[in-house]
Amino acid sequence: MLELRNLSQFCALLLILTAAANVSPRLQTSETARQAPTMTASAAGADVPTGETRIAGRQALPIWPAGPLSPAFFGMHIQRPDIAWPKVNGGLGAVRIWDAGAQWADIAPAKGVFNWDALDAHVSRARANGADVIMNLGRTPRWASARPAEPSAYGPGQAAEPALDQYWQDWVRAVATRYQGKIRYWEVWNEPNDTAFFSGSAEKLVDLARQAYFILKTSNPDNQVLSPSPYNVNYLDYYLSLGGGDYADVIGYHFYLAEAPEALATWYIPSVRAVLTQRGQADKPLWNSEGGYLRPAVPGPKTLSDETGAAYLARAYLLNWTGGVSRFYFYAWDNHTATNIELTAADNTTLTAAGVAYRELSGWLLGAQLSELRVDEAGVWILTFDHPTHGQAYIVWHPTETIVFDLPAAWQVQALRSLAGAHMSLSGQRQLAVGPAPLLLESSPVHSLYLPTVSGPTQSGALGRQEWGR
Repeated sequence: MLELRNLSQFCALLLILTAAANVSPRLQTSETARQAPTMTASAAGADVPTGETRIAGRQALPIWPAGPLSPAFFGMHIQRPDIAWPKVNGGLGAVRIWDAGAQWADIAPAKGVFNWDALDAHVSRARANGADVIMNLGRTPRWASARPAEPSAYGPGQAAEPALDQYWQDWVRAVATRYQGKIRYWEVWNEPNDTAFFSGSAEKLVDLARQAYFILKTSNPDNQVLSPSPYNVNYLDYYLSLGGGDYADVIGYHFYLAEAPEALATWYIPSVRAVLTQRGQADKPLWNSEGGYLRPAVPGPKTLSDETGAAYLARAYLLNWTGGVSRFYFYAWDNHTATNIELTAADNTTLTAAGVAYRELSGWLLGAQLSELRVDEAGVWILTFDHPTHGQAYIVWHPTETIVFDLPAAWQVQALRSLAGAHMSLSGQRQLAVGPAPLLLESSPVHSLYLPTVSGPTQSGALGRQEWGR
């Protein structure tokens, strides 16, 4: 059994294991699904590809987060500037501006002309609800583009670097000045490993980051700059090898998945952390500035059921947290054409099963302090944490099947909460049915044996009262 309990030890091993590993580039356009990567995660205890850490019985997985979990961890993309703020009980603390009608090409249709209406609306709504904002600086207007006829995900010329550095500097200075004290987080570019989003060289991108960094810090020393966020670990490695980390306070990465979320723990996050360690950037926060699940074909139907989508969303947030990812910006709250996990109905307000899961999970975890993540011999993932009001608690799930789980007497479990909002007593019960949807187990008793879903739909296939345990 392999035991790794600190970041330096784990990353040193991963550097050896991943030296020859390769992450295949995945074709992507705006609202176009990425192809599945060549590596795949496996169920607990099964064989895994070279470079992954085996999940064995009773193995404690490396964890890095420090401090209680804040609402800023539960980030989100909200595309439309005119919809109501999500009703998730204060569990949304950060938004990223992308695919929101408020990028450089949207705001500046001509040199010296700015239309700030959409970005004003996004920023005002976020600030009114206590959320901070990441502004992505990319998408060159055609008039400013080095290659104005070149195709891109959004229109001709928008993936190219600016034709003149002065165009870039004027844009960064204008947006930083307008939102001084209102936007603190700035991301240099979106997914530069993909030519549909950035067709210039990595060397030029480092130079653009350098220019933006000094302008933003001059505008407000409290500004924090995110590195350009790829979804390819080799591109991240090359960008940092060029000195790109010198112009970043936060490392951005896009952890999109095509497989079960446990791949975050067994491959994706450790691979990125190994690169950060090798390039001297391990002490900086790592943010998943865009992630989730995209449909295999766009346009095309969803391929994940509502039940699976809710479980995957919750497990993805949990495993970003246990992997030490400081923030996770899910894509997207009001998207109904590209995401394989829809959080709202067509009215962009009514919560789906996944939307309810997002609300419930944030309620479970706000203020929590992570203690341990491990996988037992039966393949049950067990997350232990301390909550400021409820004390020690546990979240359990099995990625692939529903099994009977023996409740350890030492846990003193008194109550259970589900992602659908159910809250019931487990007093005196010794066993529990555990499946792909994470369950919260608490030591605080409930006064009623069973409380129905707080709001939103009941999760399809959820266990009934007599099936929770015995």
